[in-house]
Amino acid sequence: MKATVIALFLLVSISLGFSLLPWEAGQWASYYSGEEVGEMLFSLIETADSPDWLWIQVELTIPELGPMVVQLAFDEVGVETVFSQLAGYLDDPEGQNEQFSDFEMLLEQYASFCPEIRLGMADPLSSNGQMFVISIDGTMLSEFAGMTDAFQEEIDDIEELIYIVEDGVGITATAGDFLCRRITSEKTTALYSEAVPIFGLVSTTIEDTELEESYSGKLMDYGLSGATDALAGYGPPMDFMDYLSDAVPEMLIYTEDDRLDNKRQ
Repeated sequence: MKATVIALFLLVSISLGFSLLPWEAGQWASYYSGEEVGEMLFSLIETADSPDWLWIQVELTIPELGPMVVQLAFDEVGVETVFSQLAGYLDDPEGQNEQFSDFEMLLEQYASFCPEIRLGMADPLSSNGQMFVISIDGTMLSEFAGMTDAFQEEIDDIEELIYIVEDGVGITATAGDFLCRRITSEKTTALYSEAVPIFGLVSTTIEDTELEESYSGKLMDYGLSGATDALAGYGPPMDFMDYLSDAVPEMLIYTEDDRLDNKRQ
């Protein structure tokens, strides 16, 4: 359920209906989403080793795993494509959901202009907050494209929703007072401000009708500059496949005939 909440949070965060601030490295916005998800800090950064790419960085803390940093790199074409997708549906949330309704196609598309994904996780052997960093080839997104049936059901539910759009809605948040566009559906209520960078999101509430619970995300603070690489200083990232071979050395490949006999290929 937690993964679904995070996914819905990201989806409503791009259901925009106003002029989104142009993306620039250094922008950031932090949200609090309750005990289930905690605080999430979204930012746009550049890294010292890849200055030609713009990275979307997400920092969060998962109770079972500790602090985590996720970075997705986009080349110039990727930045233009993603931003234009958002801007193209500013006044049409339902049309925007049609654009994002085929999750398998979305992964295939993003794999073509997301050259690298980096994942930083708390090092269980460290006592001073060190992280180990994994680098994943962005093309691997397409490898997951055929394994999205369960998540696609959630997307299909979102696609069928009818949205109500209201402008000029005032809200007071921890980050200040905002005049927002409110987009309401059966499951979500989200408020957006043109003053807030990256997604413009100020507040969102997601209703889980099955569990009779609700999840919220609220803007805590934001800035148009100052975001930095949260994984800088932890050394070069380890290749994902090398990480798998080191972390799970007992993972063996068997032939179909010998699998029951537990013999190596």
